[in-house]
Amino acid sequence: MAGSTLPRRQSEFGRLVACVMQQRGRSAKDVAREARINLRHFYRLLEGIKEPSWAMVCRLADVLNCPTDHFRDWEKR
Repeated sequence: MAGSTLPRRQSEFGRLVACVMQQRGRSAKDVAREARINLRHFYRLLEGIKEPSWAMVCRLADVLNCPTDHFRDWEKR
């Protein structure tokens, strides 16, 4: 997996994260590192294989400089 390549198959949460990453010009590798998430696990979150904990959502929001509300209702979207 390349650090800046996002998986083709993405969950709704993954699409939200990927959209913000793209808007901010951030790579998956950099976001995962700064959020203290193993890169492989991060890809699994984006693909919907794993679900993030609330603490992980908060770290991602901090790293991506967006409010947690952006991700709060991701399951309902």
